[in-house]
Amino acid sequence: MAFLKDNPERVSEYTHRLEEATLQILEIPGLLLVELTTSQSLQALSVMNRYGLLPRDALHTAAVFETGIETIITTDADFARVDGLHVYTCNPKALRMTPDTGVG
Repeated sequence: MAFLKDNPERVSEYTHRLEEATLQILEIPGLLLVELTTSQSLQALSVMNRYGLLPRDALHTAAVFETGIETIITTDADFARVDGLHVYTCNPKALRMTPDTGVG
């Protein structure tokens, strides 16, 4: 990531692959896209404070809870700290979290 920040002209080399991946994701049956609301943004601040999540992770968490889904699929072990969030992952670090974190 730091390489691309330092060399923004190289980003265009990856946009075609990212576009293909995005289109594949958007074709997933039953996929729910959620637009962020003002209340989710405010809830994200609370999530950041309570669980020490970074802003983007906190926004994802707030969106998950406000939609009533309560489940996230990720490789980010940080989500395993959130009470009541069911985390599905292949990340061994997250899998070693305690059973009451909702890691699945």
